[in-house]
Amino acid sequence: MVDGTHTTAKPKLGEPALYALVWVGLLALTVATYSLSRVHLGAWSVAIALTIAGIKASLVVLFFMHLWHQESSYRLVFGTALVFLLLMLAFVVADVHMRFPLANPSTLQ
Repeated sequence: MVDGTHTTAKPKLGEPALYALVWVGLLALTVATYSLSRVHLGAWSVAIALTIAGIKASLVVLFFMHLWHQESSYRLVFGTALVFLLLMLAFVVADVHMRFPLANPSTLQ
């Protein structure tokens, strides 16, 4: 109808203070990534770096790409993609762990 009574509601976007807070969080995680790269953590360094990267990616997707304000179907798609990514990472780690010891570089042993 063209009677002017039908209005479409725009999605409510976050306030600038929220975006500033997320940005400060991303900066803090970037500093944490850099600081932890200078510390020798052994085998845990990759796991910690991937965890920090995952948190930063989640913040960007949720707030700057507005997934936080979307329907649940978009969140389901994001969650499914995340599960498959974690599954692929688990298979890669399992493959490297189960290899013949001489096939691995000496720095991984």
